[in-house]
Amino acid sequence: MTGWVGNPLPISLQGQLGVSCCLASDKAVFLERNSVHVWFATFSSMSPALECFTRTLDSTESLRMSRFVYEHLRVRFARAHGLLRLLLSRYLDCCPGELVFSQGSHGKPSIVNAKGLTFSLSHSADGVAIAVAREIDIGIDIEEIQPIEDRDDLVERFFSPAEFSCYNQLSPAQQETAFFRLWTRKEAFVKGLGLGLSHPLDSFTVGVDVPVSLAGRDTSQWSLHHLDPGSGFVGALAVRSHEVSLSGGTLQLFPKNLSGILIS
Repeated sequence: MTGWVGNPLPISLQGQLGVSCCLASDKAVFLERNSVHVWFATFSSMSPALECFTRTLDSTESLRMSRFVYEHLRVRFARAHGLLRLLLSRYLDCCPGELVFSQGSHGKPSIVNAKGLTFSLSHSADGVAIAVAREIDIGIDIEEIQPIEDRDDLVERFFSPAEFSCYNQLSPAQQETAFFRLWTRKEAFVKGLGLGLSHPLDSFTVGVDVPVSLAGRDTSQWSLHHLDPGSGFVGALAVRSHEVSLSGGTLQLFPKNLSGILIS
């Protein structure tokens, strides 16, 4: 087996994962218009590939990477954005280093000459998730579940009254997971809108359960989907559509043959 592959994804997307799909490092990927592919990987599985990933970054990405004070943050940035380039290059049938990115007024990235391809990237701790679609706005967010000292303050500041009420009705043991479910769903939605945190997080309401509910400002065209990659992570996918086919996989790298794939 050479390069990298995608295997059936052990995550939950609105319950059960529908159709699984596989990718190979030397083949272009066809993506239908009403489909979204979701991919998950861990940074620890990419350790030998750091140099190859760094060599695919453009000058803007390299500058952003250099601004991180801590080495482990520079490493995470290189792996996340290098993996993004590797993955998107298979959808556009090009070399990873050939991709040119641009940013919207609120920082949402897109690909120049993307042929309708859209994407969203999220990384937290050791995990990275990438969603890819065609001619559909999407947003993805994942977070590692871990203790947060000011969690209750964040709920009061950023959650809607309905979310605040729901959160406070839960037991302390349930609140930690509920917080990350709510937070990632809100992040995924504003990332999909392309407005980031300029869009007030308390102006819309997401549910803590599965399937996910969504109501409030600018939400009528959107659907939210629960993302549970396992390994202590939780997340969400926002799609500007109510009728899409969701599929995905985990990404595994085989560094022995990776260099030629990334930079050829």
